[in-house]
Amino acid sequence: EVKPDDIGKAWPDHFDTTIRQLNERIIPAFQFSPKELLLGIVVNTTPTPTAAAVTAPQAIQVNVQLAYVDQQRLDAADKAAQHAIARKAIFDRRVLRSKAGEVVFKTGELVQVYDNALDNTLSTARKLLPRWSAPKRIANQVGNSYRLTTLEGDPLNGLMHARRIRCFTPREGTALAETQQLEAEGQGNTSEREGDTEDEEDIRSETDEEEQEIEEPEEEASANPEARIQKGGHM
Repeated sequence: EVKPDDIGKAWPDHFDTTIRQLNERIIPAFQFSPKELLLGIVVNTTPTPTAAAVTAPQAIQVNVQLAYVDQQRLDAADKAAQHAIARKAIFDRRVLRSKAGEVVFKTGELVQVYDNALDNTLSTARKLLPRWSAPKRIANQVGNSYRLTTLEGDPLNGLMHARRIRCFTPREGTALAETQQLEAEGQGNTSEREGDTEDEEDIRSETDEEEQEIEEPEEEASANPEARIQKGGHM
Protein backbone atom coordinates (compact mmCIF):
# COMPACT_ATOMS: atom_id res chain seq x y z
CA GLU A 1 0.00 0.00 0.00
CA VAL A 2 1.36 3.40 -1.05
CA LYS A 3 1.24 6.11 1.58
CA PRO A 4 0.67 9.75 0.61
CA ASP A 5 3.93 10.76 2.28
CA ASP A 6 5.87 8.38 0.01
CA ILE A 7 4.68 10.14 -3.15
CA GLY A 8 7.18 12.59 -4.55
CA LYS A 9 6.41 16.28 -4.78
CA ALA A 10 7.50 16.56 -8.41
CA TRP A 11 4.84 14.26 -9.91
CA PRO A 12 2.88 17.16 -11.52
CA ASP A 13 5.93 17.83 -13.68
CA HIS A 14 5.58 14.35 -15.23
CA PHE A 15 1.79 14.43 -15.61
CA ASP A 16 1.78 15.59 -19.25
CA THR A 17 4.44 13.04 -20.17
CA THR A 18 2.40 10.22 -18.62
CA ILE A 19 -0.76 11.22 -20.49
CA ARG A 20 1.13 11.42 -23.79
CA GLN A 21 2.62 7.96 -23.27
CA LEU A 22 -0.82 6.51 -22.47
CA ASN A 23 -2.35 8.03 -25.60
CA GLU A 24 0.49 6.93 -27.88
CA ARG A 25 0.88 3.35 -26.66
CA ILE A 26 -0.25 0.53 -28.96
CA ILE A 27 -3.14 -1.47 -27.47
CA PRO A 28 -2.58 -5.17 -28.36
CA ALA A 29 -6.29 -5.88 -28.82
CA PHE A 30 -6.74 -3.06 -31.38
CA GLN A 31 -3.24 -2.84 -32.89
CA PHE A 32 -3.71 0.93 -32.75
CA SER A 33 -3.13 3.64 -30.16
CA PRO A 34 -5.97 5.64 -28.53
CA LYS A 35 -4.61 8.75 -30.24
CA GLU A 36 -4.96 7.16 -33.67
CA LEU A 37 -8.50 5.92 -33.04
CA LEU A 38 -10.01 8.87 -31.17
CA LEU A 39 -8.32 11.77 -32.97
CA GLY A 40 -8.47 10.30 -36.48
CA ILE A 41 -4.72 10.12 -37.06
CA VAL A 42 -4.35 7.74 -40.00
CA VAL A 43 -1.31 5.45 -39.96
CA ASN A 44 0.81 4.44 -42.96
CA THR A 45 0.01 7.64 -44.86
CA THR A 46 2.19 10.51 -46.03
CA PRO A 47 2.30 13.38 -43.51
CA THR A 48 0.59 16.56 -44.63
CA PRO A 49 3.08 19.26 -45.69
CA THR A 50 3.24 22.33 -43.51
CA ALA A 51 2.26 24.59 -46.40
CA ALA A 52 -0.91 22.58 -47.02
CA ALA A 53 -1.76 22.42 -43.32
CA VAL A 54 -2.21 26.20 -43.03
CA THR A 55 -4.70 26.38 -45.92
CA ALA A 56 -8.35 25.36 -45.84
CA PRO A 57 -8.81 21.74 -46.98
CA GLN A 58 -10.93 20.89 -49.98
CA ALA A 59 -14.12 18.86 -49.69
CA ILE A 60 -12.60 15.85 -51.44
CA GLN A 61 -9.66 15.88 -49.01
CA VAL A 62 -12.05 15.89 -46.05
CA ASN A 63 -14.01 12.97 -47.51
CA VAL A 64 -10.83 10.97 -48.10
CA GLN A 65 -9.66 11.63 -44.53
CA LEU A 66 -13.03 10.55 -43.08
CA ALA A 67 -12.97 7.40 -45.20
CA TYR A 68 -9.47 6.58 -43.90
CA VAL A 69 -10.61 7.14 -40.30
CA ASP A 70 -13.72 4.96 -40.69
CA GLN A 71 -11.72 2.15 -42.28
CA GLN A 72 -9.08 2.36 -39.55
CA ARG A 73 -11.74 2.06 -36.84
CA LEU A 74 -13.31 -0.89 -38.64
CA ASP A 75 -9.89 -2.56 -38.74
CA ALA A 76 -9.51 -1.96 -35.00
CA ALA A 77 -12.94 -3.48 -34.31
CA ASP A 78 -12.03 -6.52 -36.42
CA LYS A 79 -8.73 -6.91 -34.54
CA ALA A 80 -10.58 -6.69 -31.21
CA ALA A 81 -13.01 -9.42 -32.31
CA GLN A 82 -10.15 -11.69 -33.40
CA HIS A 83 -8.37 -11.02 -30.10
CA ALA A 84 -11.50 -11.97 -28.13
CA ILE A 85 -11.99 -15.17 -30.17
CA ALA A 86 -8.38 -16.19 -29.59
CA ARG A 87 -8.67 -15.59 -25.83
CA LYS A 88 -11.92 -17.58 -25.75
CA ALA A 89 -10.27 -20.50 -27.56
CA ILE A 90 -7.38 -20.50 -25.07
CA PHE A 91 -9.83 -20.40 -22.16
CA ASP A 92 -11.88 -23.29 -23.59
CA ARG A 93 -8.79 -25.44 -24.06
CA ARG A 94 -7.69 -24.75 -20.49
CA VAL A 95 -11.14 -25.65 -19.16
CA LEU A 96 -11.36 -28.88 -21.16
CA ARG A 97 -7.87 -29.95 -20.02
CA SER A 98 -8.75 -29.38 -16.37
CA LYS A 99 -9.77 -32.22 -14.09
CA ALA A 100 -13.38 -31.09 -13.74
CA GLY A 101 -13.80 -30.19 -17.41
CA GLU A 102 -16.81 -28.17 -18.51
CA VAL A 103 -19.41 -28.03 -15.76
CA VAL A 104 -22.98 -26.96 -16.57
CA PHE A 105 -25.73 -26.84 -13.96
CA LYS A 106 -29.40 -27.40 -14.75
CA THR A 107 -32.35 -25.40 -13.50
CA GLY A 108 -33.58 -26.70 -10.15
CA GLU A 109 -30.31 -28.47 -9.32
CA LEU A 110 -28.96 -28.25 -5.77
CA VAL A 111 -25.59 -26.53 -5.39
CA GLN A 112 -23.29 -24.97 -2.81
CA VAL A 113 -21.47 -21.64 -3.08
CA TYR A 114 -17.82 -21.21 -2.07
CA ASP A 115 -17.07 -18.27 0.23
CA ASN A 116 -13.78 -16.98 -1.17
CA ALA A 117 -13.78 -14.03 1.25
CA LEU A 118 -12.26 -16.35 3.84
CA ASP A 119 -9.21 -16.84 1.61
CA ASN A 120 -8.27 -13.18 1.95
CA THR A 121 -8.28 -12.91 5.74
CA LEU A 122 -5.86 -14.01 8.44
CA SER A 123 -8.38 -14.05 11.27
CA THR A 124 -9.01 -17.19 13.29
CA ALA A 125 -12.60 -17.25 12.04
CA ARG A 126 -11.44 -18.75 8.74
CA LYS A 127 -10.53 -21.94 10.62
CA LEU A 128 -14.03 -22.33 12.07
CA LEU A 129 -16.42 -20.97 9.46
CA PRO A 130 -17.49 -23.34 6.64
CA ARG A 131 -16.13 -22.57 3.19
CA TRP A 132 -19.22 -23.90 1.40
CA SER A 133 -22.68 -22.47 1.99
CA ALA A 134 -25.96 -24.22 2.74
CA PRO A 135 -27.70 -25.83 -0.26
CA LYS A 136 -29.07 -23.44 -2.85
CA ARG A 137 -31.08 -24.05 -5.99
CA ILE A 138 -30.27 -23.04 -9.58
CA ALA A 139 -32.81 -20.56 -10.97
CA ASN A 140 -31.37 -19.85 -14.43
CA GLN A 141 -28.09 -19.46 -16.30
CA VAL A 142 -26.59 -16.16 -17.48
CA GLY A 143 -23.45 -16.82 -19.51
CA ASN A 144 -20.96 -18.55 -17.21
CA SER A 145 -22.85 -17.42 -14.10
CA TYR A 146 -26.07 -18.50 -12.42
CA ARG A 147 -28.90 -16.95 -10.46
CA LEU A 148 -29.64 -18.86 -7.28
CA THR A 149 -32.56 -19.17 -4.91
CA THR A 150 -32.93 -20.55 -1.42
CA LEU A 151 -34.66 -23.85 -0.82
CA GLU A 152 -37.81 -21.86 -0.03
CA GLY A 153 -37.66 -20.15 -3.45
CA ASP A 154 -36.42 -16.72 -2.34
CA PRO A 155 -34.05 -15.25 -4.99
CA LEU A 156 -30.50 -14.30 -4.00
CA ASN A 157 -28.95 -11.01 -5.03
CA GLY A 158 -26.37 -10.98 -7.80
CA LEU A 159 -24.88 -13.73 -9.96
CA MET A 160 -22.62 -16.60 -8.93
CA HIS A 161 -19.87 -17.71 -11.30
CA ALA A 162 -19.63 -21.41 -12.10
CA ARG A 163 -16.15 -21.52 -10.52
CA ARG A 164 -17.67 -20.81 -7.11
CA ILE A 165 -20.40 -23.45 -7.37
CA ARG A 166 -20.36 -27.20 -6.85
CA CYS A 167 -23.10 -29.83 -6.94
CA PHE A 168 -24.80 -30.84 -3.71
CA THR A 169 -26.20 -34.35 -3.24
CA PRO A 170 -28.50 -34.74 -0.21
CA ARG A 171 -28.31 -37.86 1.92
CA GLU A 172 -30.77 -40.60 1.05
CA GLY A 173 -33.85 -40.72 3.22
CA THR A 174 -33.81 -37.04 4.13
CA ALA A 175 -36.69 -34.71 3.36
CA LEU A 176 -34.50 -32.71 0.97
CA ALA A 177 -33.64 -35.84 -1.02
CA GLU A 178 -37.32 -36.77 -1.32
CA THR A 179 -38.24 -33.25 -2.42
CA GLN A 180 -35.50 -33.25 -5.03
CA GLN A 181 -36.62 -36.65 -6.34
CA LEU A 182 -40.23 -35.47 -6.64
CA GLU A 183 -39.14 -32.38 -8.56
CA ALA A 184 -37.01 -34.49 -10.90
CA GLU A 185 -39.96 -36.81 -11.54
CA GLY A 186 -42.20 -33.80 -12.15
CA GLN A 187 -39.78 -32.43 -14.73
CA GLY A 188 -39.63 -35.84 -16.40
CA ASN A 189 -43.42 -36.03 -16.60
CA THR A 190 -43.53 -32.52 -18.06
CA SER A 191 -41.05 -33.47 -20.79
CA GLU A 192 -43.06 -36.63 -21.55
CA ARG A 193 -46.26 -34.61 -21.86
CA GLU A 194 -44.53 -32.19 -24.21
CA GLY A 195 -43.34 -35.14 -26.31
CA ASP A 196 -46.86 -36.62 -26.39
CA THR A 197 -48.27 -33.25 -27.47
CA GLU A 198 -45.77 -33.05 -30.32
CA ASP A 199 -46.67 -36.60 -31.42
CA GLU A 200 -50.38 -35.73 -31.40
CA GLU A 201 -49.71 -32.65 -33.52
CA ASP A 202 -47.71 -34.75 -36.02
CA ILE A 203 -50.51 -37.34 -36.24
CA ARG A 204 -53.11 -34.59 -36.66
CA SER A 205 -51.11 -32.95 -39.46
CA GLU A 206 -50.67 -36.32 -41.25
CA THR A 207 -54.43 -36.97 -41.00
CA ASP A 208 -55.22 -33.54 -42.47
CA GLU A 209 -52.85 -34.20 -45.37
CA GLU A 210 -54.51 -37.58 -46.10
CA GLU A 211 -57.99 -36.01 -46.06
CA GLN A 212 -56.80 -33.28 -48.40
CA GLU A 213 -55.40 -35.89 -50.82
CA ILE A 214 -58.76 -37.72 -50.80
CA GLU A 215 -60.71 -34.52 -51.51
CA GLU A 216 -58.53 -33.52 -54.47
CA PRO A 217 -59.61 -36.42 -56.83
CA GLU A 218 -63.29 -35.71 -56.03
CA GLU A 219 -62.83 -32.06 -56.98
CA GLU A 220 -61.14 -33.07 -60.25
CA ALA A 221 -63.99 -35.44 -61.10
CA SER A 222 -66.65 -32.79 -60.45
CA ALA A 223 -64.72 -30.32 -62.62
CA ASN A 224 -64.55 -32.85 -65.56
CA PRO A 225 -68.05 -34.40 -66.08
CA GLU A 226 -67.05 -36.09 -69.41
CA ALA A 227 -64.44 -38.14 -67.64
CA ARG A 228 -67.07 -39.14 -65.09
CA ILE A 229 -69.45 -40.25 -67.91
CA GLN A 230 -66.70 -42.26 -69.62
CA LYS A 231 -65.93 -44.00 -66.38
CA GLY A 232 -69.60 -44.83 -65.98
CA GLY A 233 -69.76 -46.25 -69.57
CA HIS A 234 -66.87 -48.57 -68.98
CA MET A 235 -68.62 -49.85 -65.92
